[in-house]
Amino acid sequence: MIKRTNEWDWQKCKKGWKYKKDAPEDLKWLKDRDNLFKENGNGWWAIKGTAGYKDYLRTTKERLDGESKNSRK
Repeated sequence: MIKRTNEWDWQKCKKGWKYKKDAPEDLKWLKDRDNLFKENGNGWWAIKGTAGYKDYLRTTKERLDGESKNSRK
């Protein structure tokens, strides 16, 4: 009998958790999470694949470019 394994099974992930503590208590995790939400917003996945997603990406890029130009001054 051949035993099949699912290569996408999270329980068999070889890389593991890259943070030292659990999510809510780890400061690096909080920083990474905040950066992700700052870049993409919370809920970016809801419009992925829709007609408005291209416009969303464009406006997000413009906003981030504007913020980086303002921080250089």
